Amino acid sequence: MASAGMDRQIHIWDLSPDQTDNENVIHPHTVGHPLTNHKNSILNLKWGSTESNHLYSCGAINGTTKRGELFQWDLYEFSRTRQYMGHKAVINSIDFKNDQLASASDDNTCKVWDSRARDPVKSFEFDYSMTSVAFS
Repeated sequence: MASAGMDRQIHIWDLSPDQTDNENVIHPHTVGHPLTNHKNSILNLKWGSTESNHLYSCGAINGTTKRGELFQWDLYEFSRTRQYMGHKAVINSIDFKNDQLASASDDNTCKVWDSRARDPVKSFEFDYSMTSVAFS
């Protein structure tokens, strides 16, 4: 399991049950060190494919240039491996399917990314902020 929030950190959790005394009691504990490169709150996490060691996260950078942050993390190395550039505001939601990543942003766009590249392959524009995105 992964969790993230306003502390700008991603925590990876091991939820394996404890097999002692024939009880399946879960004693959660963190794995590795927290992932820390976000400049503001982390708003959404999404696992890569089941064969992948990647986790994706999104949020925002506030300051003189407000733009979205979208990162790929390597969970073997516990490091950021890619930053996707293209949103001009907070990224609220992400989804992943078949090496494609989708993102929804306050810049009134949803973007589709090839997870192996840094730039979007398609952008959809709307009249309002996009708060959620999901692949079918």
